[in-house]
Amino acid sequence: CGTGLDVFCAYEGCELFLEPRSALQPFVSSAPYQRSVTQRQFHILVVDDQADTLTLIVRALEEEQYTVSRATSGAEALQMIAGRIPDLVVLDYKMIGMDGLAVTQTLRAKPETQALPVLMLTAMTDEPSTRAGFAAGVTDYVTKPFSPRELLARIRAVLRRAEPSPSQSVEPLVIDEDLAIDLPR
Repeated sequence: CGTGLDVFCAYEGCELFLEPRSALQPFVSSAPYQRSVTQRQFHILVVDDQADTLTLIVRALEEEQYTVSRATSGAEALQMIAGRIPDLVVLDYKMIGMDGLAVTQTLRAKPETQALPVLMLTAMTDEPSTRAGFAAGVTDYVTKPFSPRELLARIRAVLRRAEPSPSQSVEPLVIDEDLAIDLPR
């Protein structure tokens, strides 16, 4: 395995210099075996103070065989997450009491939820609101009105990129003293 990358660039008047930012990573991961995103059972928490929107999202997710929990406020969502960390939170931006930004900032401040994917769902389409969401640590941003199919596609994409939550962790299957296989629980 080489320690660098040789690149030839042929473009008039262009010179390209590449330098490694960090050590090269091995191609074969030492991470435990993970089932594909289509084979895993995901738990998604949906948080919205509008009952009709909450019902629409929950119905769409349940039709796709996701395990879904629902909360109608930011404080309720944080209580539920403290009890069981979901694989993804679909979170409304503007809610009475604690809004989505405050929930996201609270999640990012705790080590156990720092990497928890948060998909912000909102009618706030202006650039400052979008920037504020991403600055707070939102993983993705979907504006209302939304297509349930687009929302599901974004959820699948976020889950593919996400690290497994504790509910998706693996337990080794010991064959003998020299061989163990990591299998999902």
